[in-house]
Amino acid sequence: MKKASPYLHESFEGEAILSIGKSIDMIERGAAGVVNAMPFGCMPGTVVTALMRGVSELYGVPFISIPYDGTDSPTTQLQLEAFMEQAKKRKLDRGKNRDQ
Repeated sequence: MKKASPYLHESFEGEAILSIGKSIDMIERGAAGVVNAMPFGCMPGTVVTALMRGVSELYGVPFISIPYDGTDSPTTQLQLEAFMEQAKKRKLDRGKNRDQ
């Protein structure tokens, strides 16, 4: 929760602060991207989506929110494929920077 405190006050309990804090923790451990999978219309998931844009920009990590409503979507598939390409590029770029 401490890692999320710049984005949400610690009294804001629940899924949103935990999702943001854990996302930051995983980014700091080397995650190449963050996926926010959430139920369609989920308010905590929507809060995470809004706040993670800033985290994504700050850390230079791709981020995607995928609301799930129980149906398959070709659009979601394309978004995931684009996200995976961004994450792959970030991982490769990070590896090049370490080698220099």
